[in-house]
Amino acid sequence: LIKMPHSDIQQPKRLFGSMWQLHAKYIFVQSEDGVIIIDQHAAHERIIYERSLKALNDQASQGQTLLFPIPLQLLPEDQLLFNDIRHDLESLGFLFLEQAGQLQIQAVPFDIAAGTEHLAVQDIITQYREYEQVRPQGSRDNLAASMGCKAAIKAGHILTLDEMKSLVHDLFNCDMPGVCPHGRPIILEMQLREFDRRFGRTS
Repeated sequence: LIKMPHSDIQQPKRLFGSMWQLHAKYIFVQSEDGVIIIDQHAAHERIIYERSLKALNDQASQGQTLLFPIPLQLLPEDQLLFNDIRHDLESLGFLFLEQAGQLQIQAVPFDIAAGTEHLAVQDIITQYREYEQVRPQGSRDNLAASMGCKAAIKAGHILTLDEMKSLVHDLFNCDMPGVCPHGRPIILEMQLREFDRRFGRTS
């Protein structure tokens, strides 16, 4: 397998000629020269990271309003950090309301899966705290990376063909599709001539 140079990554011309998922973890895409292999979690993480960073910089992102507000209970140390980043969380599409002394979640970004709203906020705060200790990029970048890490689909998540197409399309429209926010590779390529070499073919 050959890592694709980050500066050379471009969307294949025949992107959706053939596509399949391996062990609910990797997406294989037939290209003109062989096959492109995509880590589905890292790809979705990159997509959400860039989308979140843009929302933070633009200070505007629409979320999905919940039918019933969800109570948000945080530990005292998490409450302090939440107060510091609440405005930026709302820029991502979250909406919070304080009613009768109780903090509630009224809306969440579209990337947050239903039923995970409270856990998502807690996980993002926890991940953000960890990033602030080890990543020098800055608070907004770290919040966007936290959002990407916790909201991205995980290994083991089975995707439909349309979902794979959408994920790959969105990835190749990212500014840096080759690496996740932590610098881990997203895309590998194996060229057809490598298959031919290993099978002893000359043509």
